[in-house]
Amino acid sequence: MIPLFKHQRRLEQANLGQSGGSPIQPSAAGITFLSPSSNGVDFNWYSTYVQGLVSATSQTSSIPLQSQLQITAAYDFYWVATTYKADIAGNMATITGQEEPVESSAMLPRVTISITDMGSGRILTPNPVPIDQLAGPGGERPYRLILPRKMPATTLYQFTWQAYGSPGSSITYNYIYLTLHGFVVPAGSAYPFGG
Repeated sequence: MIPLFKHQRRLEQANLGQSGGSPIQPSAAGITFLSPSSNGVDFNWYSTYVQGLVSATSQTSSIPLQSQLQITAAYDFYWVATTYKADIAGNMATITGQEEPVESSAMLPRVTISITDMGSGRILTPNPVPIDQLAGPGGERPYRLILPRKMPATTLYQFTWQAYGSPGSSITYNYIYLTLHGFVVPAGSAYPFGG
């Protein structure tokens, strides 16, 4: 373990000679705070959504919808946690028999998601995953990944959404948002929290 004063000295040495308005590359020793002006690292959120997804009924099959998300060219994104938000058509208090399950006051939509890295062709979810197994219902309770996942600059991701279950009549989701929480570093930089 590196004593605190040595760790701080390494950070200072790593930042010597850096000047001007360009971001400073995070040092291999690891950083202790996020500051885009001093170490090039900052919080970031990426969001994707679908509109008008209709659930299946016992007579019909649900039609999947797709959305995409592209990481900006200047930064690599480290995905740390995920949340979702959904709303449906109509006033559910007056629509008998269609109530969606809720967690606290958040809707748990009957929807699965598949995620594909379009650059490598790798499917991150070999089988579609129910949304509540991948994301929490709001900022107060996000689903946290075991380790951050690096999403390199300019990478394009495709999300396939499909409703499941067989309610008595179809349910239309006006919007379902999926938000990836994390942080960005200048593209090509080392992982900033390494030891």
